[in-house]
Amino acid sequence: MNASLSVVLPTYNRGAVLLDTLDFLFAQSVLPGEIIVVDQTQYVSGDEHASRLSTLHKRGKIIWVRRTEPSIPQAMNQGLITSSSDWVLFLDDDVEFARDFIQEHLRQIEKGDALAHVGQIVQPWQEPNTRMLKYESGNGLYEDLDFRFNADREFRIRNCMAGNLCVSREAALNAGGFDENFTGSAFRFETEFCKRFCLRNKTLFKYTPTPKLDHLYVKSGGTRAHANHLTSFSPAHSMGDYYYALLNGLNMASALYVLRRLVFSLKAKFYLKKPWYIPVRIVAEVRGLVNAILSIKKGQSLVSCDLETAR
Repeated sequence: MNASLSVVLPTYNRGAVLLDTLDFLFAQSVLPGEIIVVDQTQYVSGDEHASRLSTLHKRGKIIWVRRTEPSIPQAMNQGLITSSSDWVLFLDDDVEFARDFIQEHLRQIEKGDALAHVGQIVQPWQEPNTRMLKYESGNGLYEDLDFRFNADREFRIRNCMAGNLCVSREAALNAGGFDENFTGSAFRFETEFCKRFCLRNKTLFKYTPTPKLDHLYVKSGGTRAHANHLTSFSPAHSMGDYYYALLNGLNMASALYVLRRLVFSLKAKFYLKKPWYIPVRIVAEVRGLVNAILSIKKGQSLVSCDLETAR
């Protein structure tokens, strides 16, 4: 089995760090079949980062796809559709990894024991977790929500992080791709995708620590860049969580999830010192819930599963 692999990099307002990430990819011991940069940045005339990206595109080093509206689910769907490979590896635009990173992903694909796998993601404040010998997955809406993606051994799960996610293109499209109703910070869009993928393809995701990367967690830019959720009226940080719950149906489990979300959102330590922001947070949460209900009424926004049309 000689698997073909495309790398998809959604990006927004991170020209410098994006180019650093591309340099890590160009230095790989085994290169991916193609590198697709889905760029949602609005560059000013003469921008040096845009100039270099344009040059890389013209030289065939990358496929530079431009979008005007920032949305991480839409950007990932664009990459999924644009890809000409059997497998698609989604990466954050602010990561670092070793020279054998792509090779490790290809080794996981060659094993043929999963239609999707997630590699290890180590945040700046973390080290690889060597103590995670067993794991309690939870049930229902909470299944695998607390999984630690810095674990150092394999697990089978129904959750993922999009920053180091490798999927069979065919299986991902058959599942409908990523739900574009997740707006703002798109919280829980990965979890919802994973659960739907597993249901449609009758499988589980494999978590494997060997394709490891370090997430730089750059504060500026990013496809999830929004105002501080603790002090903003914006529903950008709440809508996705409510939408994820309501997709489960109008039942006791989703109602309790929604109530728990609302209560815990107001228990942040930040509000002990600045309680005058509590009404602001309540408005943001209510707006997020209303937007989630409206999206439920509209129905999920998925991509076509027609592979020939999608190409």
